[in-house]
Amino acid sequence: MGNSAYGTDLEPRMIEMTRKNLEWLDKKDSLNYKLEPGDATNYKWTGSINFIATETYLGQAFSAPPSEVKLKDVQHVTKSIITGFLKNISPQLDKNTCLALAIPAWKRPNGSFSHLKILDELDRLGYNLEKYSNLEQSDLLYHREDQIVAREILVLRSK
Repeated sequence: MGNSAYGTDLEPRMIEMTRKNLEWLDKKDSLNYKLEPGDATNYKWTGSINFIATETYLGQAFSAPPSEVKLKDVQHVTKSIITGFLKNISPQLDKNTCLALAIPAWKRPNGSFSHLKILDELDRLGYNLEKYSNLEQSDLLYHREDQIVAREILVLRSK
């Protein structure tokens, strides 16, 4: 789309995988991007940030629905990392910056999904949840049929 991209990940291996994907894509289009290893809970990005699109930490992969005890542990860890990221980046953003986040949701044995309890904390963290006239938040969940860890899309605006 002609925009510059700035990617970070705690895991250097993920940076290299992203670099390979972008090098392949760059053969088709002229891309402007910067990739660096960094912990999103304390990283200081440089330059102006006018949009964020990211898949947050999703926790461990599961081949079967986890027990309630295991799920609560994974939810605690993922929520801590995601809220840490949102707290860290908030002062680095201009007002009304849009953030599109993929956060985890977990398929339960009955086929329903357990969602990360973060929506009630967005105001305290400095964000507003975008609402759409033709969509419910529950419509922004996607997964493969055999997948336990789904992605729920949150679209936020910084205050």
